[in-house]
Amino acid sequence: MSALRTFVVVAMALACSCAAQPAKPAPVRPLAELPESHRALWEAWLARDPDWPSKRARALADPALTEFLVQNLLRVLMGTYDQAGFTTLARERLGSFERARAELIVLDAASVPYLVELMGIADSAMGDLCASILEEIGRPAVVPVTALLGRGNQARMRAADLLGRLPSAGEAEPEVFAALARSLAEDPFWIVRSEAAQSLGQRGTRAAATAPTRAALSAALAADADSGVREAAARALVQLEDPAAIPALIEYLERAMRDSDLRSLQIAQASLRRLSGVQQTLDPAGWRAWWRSNGGLGPP
Repeated sequence: MSALRTFVVVAMALACSCAAQPAKPAPVRPLAELPESHRALWEAWLARDPDWPSKRARALADPALTEFLVQNLLRVLMGTYDQAGFTTLARERLGSFERARAELIVLDAASVPYLVELMGIADSAMGDLCASILEEIGRPAVVPVTALLGRGNQARMRAADLLGRLPSAGEAEPEVFAALARSLAEDPFWIVRSEAAQSLGQRGTRAAATAPTRAALSAALAADADSGVREAAARALVQLEDPAAIPALIEYLERAMRDSDLRSLQIAQASLRRLSGVQQTLDPAGWRAWWRSNGGLGPP
Protein backbone atom coordinates (compact mmCIF):
# COMPACT_ATOMS: atom_id res chain seq x y z
CA MET A 1 0.00 0.00 0.00
CA SER A 2 1.40 3.42 -0.96
CA ALA A 3 2.26 5.96 1.74
CA LEU A 4 -0.50 8.25 0.45
CA ARG A 5 -3.14 5.51 0.55
CA THR A 6 -1.94 4.42 3.99
CA PHE A 7 -2.35 7.96 5.31
CA VAL A 8 -5.86 8.28 3.88
CA VAL A 9 -6.99 4.93 5.32
CA VAL A 10 -5.55 5.71 8.76
CA ALA A 11 -7.00 9.25 8.76
CA MET A 12 -10.43 7.89 7.87
CA ALA A 13 -10.20 5.36 10.68
CA LEU A 14 -9.26 8.08 13.15
CA ALA A 15 -12.11 10.30 11.99
CA CYS A 16 -14.62 7.47 12.37
CA SER A 17 -13.24 6.60 15.80
CA CYS A 18 -13.48 10.20 16.96
CA ALA A 19 -17.05 10.50 15.70
CA ALA A 20 -18.09 7.36 17.57
CA GLN A 21 -16.17 8.20 20.75
CA PRO A 22 -15.72 11.98 20.94
CA ALA A 23 -14.15 11.84 24.40
CA LYS A 24 -11.06 10.08 23.04
CA PRO A 25 -8.34 12.35 21.66
CA ALA A 26 -7.04 11.48 18.22
CA PRO A 27 -3.66 9.73 18.53
CA VAL A 28 -1.68 12.33 16.61
CA ARG A 29 1.78 13.66 17.35
CA PRO A 30 1.72 16.58 19.85
CA LEU A 31 2.84 19.98 18.57
CA ALA A 32 5.71 20.04 21.05
CA GLU A 33 7.20 16.91 19.46
CA LEU A 34 7.18 18.27 15.92
CA PRO A 35 10.23 19.72 14.19
CA GLU A 36 10.35 23.49 14.65
CA SER A 37 9.48 24.23 11.00
CA HIS A 38 6.41 21.99 11.14
CA ARG A 39 5.27 23.27 14.52
CA ALA A 40 5.62 26.92 13.52
CA LEU A 41 3.70 26.34 10.27
CA TRP A 42 0.78 24.59 11.94
CA GLU A 43 0.62 27.07 14.81
CA ALA A 44 0.46 29.88 12.25
CA TRP A 45 -2.51 28.25 10.54
CA LEU A 46 -4.29 27.55 13.82
CA ALA A 47 -3.71 31.14 15.01
CA ARG A 48 -4.94 32.67 11.70
CA ASP A 49 -1.59 34.40 11.37
CA PRO A 50 -1.99 37.58 9.24
CA ASP A 51 1.21 36.57 7.44
CA TRP A 52 -0.22 33.13 6.59
CA PRO A 53 -0.13 33.55 2.77
CA SER A 54 3.63 34.09 2.79
CA LYS A 55 4.14 31.23 5.26
CA ARG A 56 2.03 28.99 3.01
CA ALA A 57 4.11 29.99 -0.01
CA ARG A 58 7.34 29.09 1.80
CA ALA A 59 5.86 25.77 2.88
CA LEU A 60 4.93 24.94 -0.72
CA ALA A 61 8.60 25.23 -1.66
CA ASP A 62 9.38 22.36 0.74
CA PRO A 63 7.81 18.97 -0.19
CA ALA A 64 7.95 17.72 3.40
CA LEU A 65 6.17 20.80 4.76
CA THR A 66 3.63 20.66 1.94
CA GLU A 67 2.81 17.04 2.75
CA PHE A 68 2.55 17.86 6.45
CA LEU A 69 0.20 20.78 5.78
CA VAL A 70 -2.12 18.87 3.45
CA GLN A 71 -2.33 15.88 5.76
CA ASN A 72 -3.18 18.01 8.78
CA LEU A 73 -5.79 19.99 6.86
CA LEU A 74 -7.40 16.71 5.85
CA ARG A 75 -7.42 15.59 9.48
CA VAL A 76 -9.20 18.84 10.40
CA LEU A 77 -11.64 18.40 7.52
CA MET A 78 -12.55 14.85 8.50
CA GLY A 79 -12.53 15.55 12.22
CA THR A 80 -15.00 18.43 11.94
CA TYR A 81 -17.30 17.01 9.27
CA ASP A 82 -20.65 15.82 10.57
CA GLN A 83 -22.48 13.56 8.16
CA ALA A 84 -25.80 14.49 9.76
CA GLY A 85 -25.32 18.14 8.77
CA PHE A 86 -23.72 21.22 10.21
CA THR A 87 -26.61 22.21 12.46
CA THR A 88 -25.13 20.08 15.24
CA LEU A 89 -21.63 21.55 14.96
CA ALA A 90 -20.32 24.18 17.31
CA ARG A 91 -19.39 27.46 15.63
CA GLU A 92 -15.69 26.86 16.24
CA ARG A 93 -15.76 23.44 14.61
CA LEU A 94 -17.70 24.75 11.64
CA GLY A 95 -15.19 27.55 11.21
CA SER A 96 -12.32 25.07 11.25
CA PHE A 97 -14.07 22.92 8.65
CA GLU A 98 -14.63 25.87 6.32
CA ARG A 99 -11.05 27.10 6.73
CA ALA A 100 -9.59 23.66 6.05
CA ARG A 101 -11.77 23.21 2.98
CA ALA A 102 -10.80 26.62 1.60
CA GLU A 103 -7.11 25.98 2.28
CA LEU A 104 -7.17 22.65 0.45
CA ILE A 105 -8.62 24.44 -2.58
CA VAL A 106 -5.87 27.09 -2.46
CA LEU A 107 -3.24 24.35 -2.28
CA ASP A 108 -4.83 22.80 -5.41
CA ALA A 109 -2.30 20.40 -7.02
CA ALA A 110 -0.75 19.55 -3.65
CA SER A 111 -4.15 18.54 -2.25
CA VAL A 112 -5.39 16.64 -5.29
CA PRO A 113 -3.70 13.23 -4.75
CA TYR A 114 -5.07 12.98 -1.21
CA LEU A 115 -8.56 14.16 -2.14
CA VAL A 116 -8.71 11.77 -5.09
CA GLU A 117 -7.60 8.84 -2.96
CA LEU A 118 -10.12 9.71 -0.27
CA MET A 119 -12.92 10.19 -2.80
CA GLY A 120 -12.22 6.71 -4.14
CA ILE A 121 -12.57 4.89 -0.80
CA ALA A 122 -14.64 7.07 1.53
CA ASP A 123 -18.33 6.70 2.37
CA SER A 124 -20.85 8.60 0.29
CA ALA A 125 -20.91 11.80 2.36
CA MET A 126 -17.14 12.20 2.60
CA GLY A 127 -16.73 11.09 -1.01
CA ASP A 128 -19.16 13.78 -2.15
CA LEU A 129 -17.30 16.36 -0.05
CA CYS A 130 -13.99 15.46 -1.69
CA ALA A 131 -15.62 15.60 -5.12
CA SER A 132 -16.94 19.10 -4.40
CA ILE A 133 -13.45 20.30 -3.41
CA LEU A 134 -11.88 18.70 -6.49
CA GLU A 135 -14.52 20.37 -8.66
CA GLU A 136 -13.49 23.76 -7.28
CA ILE A 137 -9.80 22.99 -7.79
CA GLY A 138 -10.57 22.26 -11.44
CA ARG A 139 -7.96 21.40 -14.05
CA PRO A 140 -5.24 19.99 -11.75
CA ALA A 141 -7.77 17.36 -10.65
CA VAL A 142 -8.78 16.05 -14.08
CA VAL A 143 -6.03 13.55 -14.86
CA PRO A 144 -5.78 12.15 -11.28
CA VAL A 145 -9.57 11.69 -11.16
CA THR A 146 -9.44 9.93 -14.53
CA ALA A 147 -7.02 7.41 -13.05
CA LEU A 148 -9.80 6.26 -10.69
CA LEU A 149 -11.62 4.80 -13.71
CA GLY A 150 -9.30 1.83 -13.30
CA ARG A 151 -10.17 1.20 -9.64
CA GLY A 152 -13.12 -0.36 -7.76
CA ASN A 153 -16.83 0.10 -8.51
CA GLN A 154 -17.34 3.03 -6.14
CA ALA A 155 -14.21 4.85 -7.28
CA ARG A 156 -15.09 4.36 -10.95
CA MET A 157 -18.65 5.56 -10.45
CA ARG A 158 -17.56 8.73 -8.62
CA ALA A 159 -14.82 9.48 -11.12
CA ALA A 160 -17.11 9.01 -14.12
CA ASP A 161 -19.64 11.37 -12.54
CA LEU A 162 -17.15 14.05 -11.48
CA LEU A 163 -15.37 14.19 -14.83
CA GLY A 164 -18.47 15.67 -16.42
CA ARG A 165 -18.16 18.70 -14.14
CA LEU A 166 -14.42 19.19 -14.43
CA PRO A 167 -12.91 21.46 -17.10
CA SER A 168 -10.76 20.48 -20.05
CA ALA A 169 -7.47 18.80 -19.23
CA GLY A 170 -5.74 20.75 -21.99
CA GLU A 171 -3.14 18.61 -23.76
CA ALA A 172 -4.24 15.59 -21.73
CA GLU A 173 -7.87 15.86 -22.86
CA PRO A 174 -7.57 13.08 -25.48
CA GLU A 175 -6.49 10.71 -22.68
CA VAL A 176 -9.49 11.71 -20.58
CA PHE A 177 -11.83 11.21 -23.53
CA ALA A 178 -10.33 7.79 -24.31
CA ALA A 179 -10.69 6.65 -20.69
CA LEU A 180 -14.34 7.73 -20.50
CA ALA A 181 -15.13 6.18 -23.89
CA ARG A 182 -13.51 2.94 -22.75
CA SER A 183 -15.58 2.99 -19.54
CA LEU A 184 -18.74 3.56 -21.56
CA ALA A 185 -17.95 0.66 -23.88
CA GLU A 186 -16.43 -1.86 -21.48
CA ASP A 187 -17.15 -1.22 -17.79
CA PRO A 188 -19.00 -4.19 -16.24
CA PHE A 189 -21.03 -1.94 -13.91
CA TRP A 190 -24.00 -0.34 -15.68
CA ILE A 191 -24.01 2.72 -13.39
CA VAL A 192 -20.41 3.50 -14.34
CA ARG A 193 -21.30 3.21 -18.03
CA SER A 194 -24.28 5.50 -17.49
CA GLU A 195 -22.17 8.10 -15.66
CA ALA A 196 -19.50 7.86 -18.35
CA ALA A 197 -22.12 8.57 -21.04
CA GLN A 198 -23.36 11.64 -19.19
CA SER A 199 -19.84 12.94 -18.63
CA LEU A 200 -18.90 12.41 -22.26
CA GLY A 201 -21.91 14.50 -23.23
CA GLN A 202 -20.95 17.26 -20.80
CA ARG A 203 -17.31 17.32 -21.88
CA GLY A 204 -18.33 17.01 -25.53
CA THR A 205 -20.21 20.30 -25.36
CA ARG A 206 -16.90 21.99 -24.55
CA ALA A 207 -14.83 20.12 -27.15
CA ALA A 208 -13.60 21.62 -30.40
CA ALA A 209 -15.38 18.88 -32.37
CA THR A 210 -18.37 16.73 -31.44
CA ALA A 211 -17.75 13.85 -33.87
CA PRO A 212 -15.62 11.62 -31.56
CA THR A 213 -18.07 12.02 -28.67
CA ARG A 214 -21.04 11.46 -30.95
CA ALA A 215 -19.47 8.24 -32.25
CA ALA A 216 -18.83 6.85 -28.76
CA LEU A 217 -22.33 7.70 -27.55
CA SER A 218 -23.99 6.38 -30.71
CA ALA A 219 -22.16 3.07 -30.32
CA ALA A 220 -23.45 2.73 -26.75
CA LEU A 221 -26.96 3.70 -27.85
CA ALA A 222 -26.92 0.89 -30.40
CA ALA A 223 -25.10 -1.83 -28.47
CA ASP A 224 -25.48 -1.48 -24.71
CA ALA A 225 -27.69 -4.13 -23.15
CA ASP A 226 -28.89 -1.86 -20.33
CA SER A 227 -31.78 0.51 -21.02
CA GLY A 228 -30.50 2.98 -18.41
CA VAL A 229 -27.19 3.30 -20.22
CA ARG A 230 -28.94 3.74 -23.56
CA GLU A 231 -31.12 6.44 -21.99
CA ALA A 232 -28.03 8.26 -20.67
CA ALA A 233 -26.38 8.02 -24.10
CA ALA A 234 -29.49 9.47 -25.80
CA ARG A 235 -29.65 12.39 -23.38
CA ALA A 236 -25.92 13.01 -23.84
CA LEU A 237 -26.33 13.08 -27.62
CA VAL A 238 -28.95 15.79 -27.22
CA GLN A 239 -26.51 17.78 -25.06
CA LEU A 240 -24.08 17.84 -27.99
CA GLU A 241 -26.68 19.68 -30.08
CA ASP A 242 -25.29 17.90 -33.14
CA PRO A 243 -27.99 16.97 -35.70
CA ALA A 244 -25.66 14.30 -37.07
CA ALA A 245 -26.78 12.18 -34.09
CA ILE A 246 -30.29 11.90 -35.57
CA PRO A 247 -29.67 8.61 -37.45
CA ALA A 248 -28.52 6.90 -34.23
CA LEU A 249 -31.59 8.22 -32.43
CA ILE A 250 -33.88 6.91 -35.15
CA GLU A 251 -32.38 3.47 -34.62
CA TYR A 252 -32.92 3.93 -30.89
CA LEU A 253 -36.57 4.79 -31.53
CA GLU A 254 -37.00 1.73 -33.71
CA ARG A 255 -35.54 -0.55 -31.04
CA ALA A 256 -37.79 0.98 -28.39
CA MET A 257 -40.81 0.22 -30.55
CA ARG A 258 -39.69 -3.37 -31.12
CA ASP A 259 -39.12 -3.85 -27.37
CA SER A 260 -42.36 -2.06 -26.39
CA ASP A 261 -40.17 0.13 -24.16
CA LEU A 262 -42.41 3.13 -23.52
CA ARG A 263 -39.84 5.13 -21.55
CA SER A 264 -37.15 4.72 -24.22
CA LEU A 265 -39.70 5.54 -26.91
CA GLN A 266 -40.56 8.80 -25.16
CA ILE A 267 -36.89 9.71 -24.72
CA ALA A 268 -36.13 8.89 -28.36
CA GLN A 269 -38.99 11.03 -29.65
CA ALA A 270 -38.12 13.93 -27.36
CA SER A 271 -34.47 13.73 -28.43
CA LEU A 272 -35.34 13.67 -32.12
CA ARG A 273 -37.67 16.64 -31.78
CA ARG A 274 -35.03 18.58 -29.86
CA LEU A 275 -32.26 18.03 -32.40
CA SER A 276 -34.44 18.44 -35.49
CA GLY A 277 -36.67 21.30 -34.38
CA VAL A 278 -39.66 19.30 -35.61
CA GLN A 279 -42.68 19.54 -33.31
CA GLN A 280 -44.54 16.45 -34.57
CA THR A 281 -44.11 12.92 -33.31
CA LEU A 282 -43.08 10.80 -36.30
CA ASP A 283 -42.58 7.08 -36.74
CA PRO A 284 -39.12 5.81 -37.82
CA ALA A 285 -40.06 5.97 -41.51
CA GLY A 286 -41.22 9.56 -41.07
CA TRP A 287 -37.98 10.53 -39.33
CA ARG A 288 -35.93 8.89 -42.08
CA ALA A 289 -37.86 10.82 -44.71
CA TRP A 290 -37.28 14.04 -42.77
CA TRP A 291 -33.56 13.29 -42.48
CA ARG A 292 -33.19 12.68 -46.22
CA SER A 293 -34.96 15.96 -46.95
CA ASN A 294 -33.03 18.03 -44.43
CA GLY A 295 -29.36 17.55 -45.00
CA GLY A 296 -28.93 13.88 -44.27
CA LEU A 297 -26.10 12.31 -46.28
CA GLY A 298 -27.94 9.29 -47.63
CA PRO A 299 -30.40 7.11 -45.73
CA PRO A 300 -29.83 6.90 -41.94
